[in-house]
Amino acid sequence: MFGLFKKTYRFRIYFVKDNESLYVLRGNSPIKMLGYLSGYYEEQQVPAAGWECHFYSAATKQFFTLDPEHFSNPENILSDRLFASLTEIDSRWEFIREPELQFLDLKQKKEIEIDSPRISDSLLNDIYNNKERRNTFFSVMDSIFVKN
Repeated sequence: MFGLFKKTYRFRIYFVKDNESLYVLRGNSPIKMLGYLSGYYEEQQVPAAGWECHFYSAATKQFFTLDPEHFSNPENILSDRLFASLTEIDSRWEFIREPELQFLDLKQKKEIEIDSPRISDSLLNDIYNNKERRNTFFSVMDSIFVKN
């Protein structure tokens, strides 16, 4: 269990419900991390009532709360305001590009698979075999984000 938290990452996105951090996406590439969320905001979805997403820099111990304005650039999806917020909390954010990400359930202290938003072969097998859908990054995000 402790191995999950052993590797250090510079950036984190905390998924907070009613002031309690329930999930965290950890990585060293802010653009890749934010890319996983951009589709929800692009589709006019926002965190459901009680939920917030906090982008945190472990290097500076500063954070900001993500909101739809951070994803409002029609040409690029990620807005100038988002880049300014990243620079404000960690001026070296763009020099770190390690692609590995880790998604954790903080209550259960376990890693959750980061799957493709598309239907995978294993998910199709689960559906055909009437198995319960496994918990993945995207199934958790689907439960957090709602149509605005």
